[in-house]
Amino acid sequence: MALASAGRPWVRDLARASVPVACALATLASSGLAQEGHSAAKPAPEPSVLPLLNACLNATASVLLVAGLVAIKRGRRELHERLMRAAFLVSSAFLASYLWYHFGAQKELGPTKFHGVGVAKFLYLALLASHVLLAIVNLPMVLRTLWLAHKERWDDHRRLAKPTFAIWLYVSVTGVLVYLTLYHWNPAP
Repeated sequence: MALASAGRPWVRDLARASVPVACALATLASSGLAQEGHSAAKPAPEPSVLPLLNACLNATASVLLVAGLVAIKRGRRELHERLMRAAFLVSSAFLASYLWYHFGAQKELGPTKFHGVGVAKFLYLALLASHVLLAIVNLPMVLRTLWLAHKERWDDHRRLAKPTFAIWLYVSVTGVLVYLTLYHWNPAP
C-alpha cells in the first residue's frame, strides 16, 4: 500500500476512510444476522431512520458535487480533488445504507408505497425509474472517472467527467425527491 499510494495521498485517505465504514457495516450485519435466528414474537417494527439518512447523504453528495465543479472551474484542482473524494465517500455511505435498508430493515417494515393516482402516480414512477436506472449506469462511470484521475489521464478524465457529473448530480438530487415524495408528499391511502 505504501508504494501504491506514494505521491497519491487520496489513495491513502480512501483506504483510511474505508476501514471504519467496513467495521460499521460488519457490526450492523452481524447484529442483524444474530437477531434473525430468534423466533420469539416481535413487536411491530418501528419506522426506520435510514430513509432520512439516505436523503441527507444524497443532499450532501449534491452539495459536494456542485462545490467540486465550482472549484475546478476556478482552477483549484486540490480543492476539487478533496471535494470529489468526499462526494464519493458520502455516496458510498449512501449505497451501504441503502442496501442495508432494502435488504435488512425493509424486510420487517415492508415497502413504502406511493398512494398517488393518475398523473401524480405517473410522475412518481417516471422519477423513480429514471433515478434507479441512472444510478445503476452511474456507478461504473464514477469509478472509471476516479480511476482516470488516479492515473492522471486528464483528457480522458475530463471527457468522462462531464456526463458522469451530470448523471451523478441528477441521481443525488432525485434521491432526495424520491424520499420527499414517499415520506412527506405521499397522500394517505
